[in-house]
Amino acid sequence: MVQSANNTVIYGSSGTIIDASGNVWSINSAGQVTINGAADTTTSHVGELAYVNGLVWQSNNQGLWWSKAAPGAAWEPPAGITTNPTLPVQASANGTVIGAASGGPAVSITDVNGNTWRIANGQVVVNGVVDPSTANVIELAYENGQVWQENTQGLWWSKASPSDTWGPPAGTPVNPVTGTFYIGNTAGNFAIINIGALTASNGAAAAPQSTAQIITTGAQAAGTKILISTDVALLVIDGNSSLTQGATLETLGAYRAPRPIYGPVQNNGAMTVTGSTIDIGMLDGNGAIVAANGSTLNIQESAAGNTIQLNASNLYIGGQGGGPGTFGPPGGLSFLAPIAMDASSTIILRATQATSEVVNTSGGSVTEVLLFDGTAKVADLHVSSPTMVFATDDTQTNTVTLTTNNGSGSLPVASVQPVDPGIGVTDTTTGQPVGPLVQPYTGPVPGLKNQYIAATNDGLNITTTTPNWFIASGSGNDAIDVSKGGGNNVVDGGRGSNFLTGGSGDDTFFVDDRSATSAIWSTIAGFHAGDAVTVWGVTAQNFALTWLDGQGAAGNTGLTLSVAAANKPATDFTLVGFTSADLNSGRLSISFGTTPDQPGLPGSAYMQVRAN
Repeated sequence: MVQSANNTVIYGSSGTIIDASGNVWSINSAGQVTINGAADTTTSHVGELAYVNGLVWQSNNQGLWWSKAAPGAAWEPPAGITTNPTLPVQASANGTVIGAASGGPAVSITDVNGNTWRIANGQVVVNGVVDPSTANVIELAYENGQVWQENTQGLWWSKASPSDTWGPPAGTPVNPVTGTFYIGNTAGNFAIINIGALTASNGAAAAPQSTAQIITTGAQAAGTKILISTDVALLVIDGNSSLTQGATLETLGAYRAPRPIYGPVQNNGAMTVTGSTIDIGMLDGNGAIVAANGSTLNIQESAAGNTIQLNASNLYIGGQGGGPGTFGPPGGLSFLAPIAMDASSTIILRATQATSEVVNTSGGSVTEVLLFDGTAKVADLHVSSPTMVFATDDTQTNTVTLTTNNGSGSLPVASVQPVDPGIGVTDTTTGQPVGPLVQPYTGPVPGLKNQYIAATNDGLNITTTTPNWFIASGSGNDAIDVSKGGGNNVVDGGRGSNFLTGGSGDDTFFVDDRSATSAIWSTIAGFHAGDAVTVWGVTAQNFALTWLDGQGAAGNTGLTLSVAAANKPATDFTLVGFTSADLNSGRLSISFGTTPDQPGLPGSAYMQVRAN
């Protein structure tokens, strides 16, 4: 008998396929495969047979395919595959990523050989078969012919074919997905996607509501556009970013005339925007944005965590997603990020009208601008400038513009209110006093009243004169003293070499090793019973802890903890006046823990040293 031609296909109960050994394959009226006239009772609902490269393939009414080369062999793979063997393999695009779906249909990656890879219950599933060597899998990626899996610890492994071994053996923390990427999740999945540094992206081919979060290590673009289709997803930037040479970062949520709705961003790093543009919705996180050289920041609203510095740049607040003839919702009362502006910068409030302003100052510098439309307050912005901020209302465009120059048509300044912020700040790098942008504390620690957050590379000298502060500085060498104000305070010196002085109350000193990019050494004076040091990101299992006596600056030596881990910068703190004997006497106690998960904010591991 003559062997059937390669890629022969038969449907229903008409036609036969003859394999290389002369066996005759067909489909009977009951939807079963027949071999040499005998029904194969392991098959059912078969609607199609195909003969491809020496294999006989059967397809059922669910669109699944199985194959075997001889009548006595088992159909493979056990769960079938969705790829039609008679069609050319349509491999997933390079840079495709899928997350562990929280709902909706399953999605998969197809490699160049037609194998399908997906995630189910935290394990990789290849061609319908669970890979038992995998666990806690949260993401798959397809990069340069390799399938990568990521687990809940942020480690990645890869292989090119199902029979290969995942490598490297211990995994790697380096995210393989950078630059352009494509989200393979379907609508309704709401998965979390982790990617490396973003350099360019044209919408990321994301279906609406396919992701809950897109987490990147930073945006690094020079003249390119990063367009993320977020819909309801949150773009989380967990690292430093640089946008230069006309680059654009845009999180597009939805189109609506005359302006689109932009998606939310959580920026946890230092973002520099030079001659470039960002278009985003809600801004959250604990990072900083520095805009220069004619950059444009278009931000709907902001939480209190970020800081914004304008150098010859423009900030547009509110007005996104407006219907015909409007600019959409204003942003004056929902913008909490402190804004520092120079004489060449402007702040434009869309969908806002005002008739007067009130300016609060400290030390001769503006700290707050309030706008009123009649008696109604329409904006309350934490704006700082050297001397004064002026507001101009434009009824034609329904906007209010803030500048440091008093141009024609500016609104009357109803009053200037000098205030004592209860804190003094000096920039030791420039030698100039700083008008601190003080905010009400809104975090989870009970009893705190005010906060001052300064994400700067300059050295700062910070002294409080009132109690119950949250103080966080940047990467400079800082001195923070809360002894004069008393109360219970939380103090974070940031990176660099810092000298922190506690007061008479119960103070907590933060050392953050979660995303440190440079060394940290904090010297803590005035440490006494009731005080604590919390080292974020440190676990007993993954870090080497070394205690040393007599370390630190002359006149302020003490017990020093050195925390070390692979690929981490050095992290140390010194407790002035303490020794290692205090660890054994009970004067100092050590504990480890993890904070509980919060909506949109996973828990964080920590080590705490407490004075008793």
